[in-house]
Amino acid sequence: KQISAIQFKPAGLITNGYIQFSFVGGQESKRGIFMATQDENTIMFNKKQQSEFERLKSLLEKQIYS
Repeated sequence: KQISAIQFKPAGLITNGYIQFSFVGGQESKRGIFMATQDENTIMFNKKQQSEFERLKSLLEKQIYS
């Protein structure tokens, strides 16, 4: 209930992807992957893990926006 938004960046050929959660009143980074790596509300993932994180994002968005 406290998650207000989700930012998702897919993994590339040589870079990891990430999923970042925003909370009401939170101070999450909005400056891309390098700042996201130091954000406590961000989880990094590799290409092999991406489908599971896409599924997580979809499930959470259904809860947030319903």
